[in-house]
Amino acid sequence: MRLQVLKKAGFTVPRLTIPRPNPLRKVPDEKVLVLSRSGLSISEIAAKVGIATNNVWKRIKHLSKRALKVEAKKRGQESADSCPPSRASSKRL
Repeated sequence: MRLQVLKKAGFTVPRLTIPRPNPLRKVPDEKVLVLSRSGLSISEIAAKVGIATNNVWKRIKHLSKRALKVEAKKRGQESADSCPPSRASSKRL
């Protein structure tokens, strides 16, 4: 309603220059990660893949947490493999 009144009064409303977010669009996590690592901002990534900026931010946050957990697991396995066996396990009974 208000927009129609403004248009009748002679005001012009510019069209959006970026594509509108599509909630049904499926964007792989790898694509978001690659764009993030390339140095693009969250709003640039959102405009490029066509999803909302909030969704990009949440996905990057989730992926970084998941990557940290994977790194911690890898480090834990490496440190367990590199530790010498304890004396208790090397004693013969």
